[in-house]
Amino acid sequence: RCVHALAHGDLTGALHDNAVAVLLFGVLAVLWLRWGWAALTGGPPPRVSVGARRWALIVLLVLVFAVVRNLPVGAGLAPPVV
Repeated sequence: RCVHALAHGDLTGALHDNAVAVLLFGVLAVLWLRWGWAALTGGPPPRVSVGARRWALIVLLVLVFAVVRNLPVGAGLAPPVV
């Protein structure tokens, strides 16, 4: 649902369906643009390095998001029932 909403230009619907996926799609788009710019200008490809602390933080945030969206407090983060 999230990708379908993004493909149709519905950013708010995509955020409602899966906010973490929209964030990750944005990060991937930026990395792809950096790679494309380096390819066009003849520069070296950009290096992406994520340390152990950042990986731990990313995993923790994704886990917290997954738990909170299934609690009554985070009902607004859960996708709609179809």
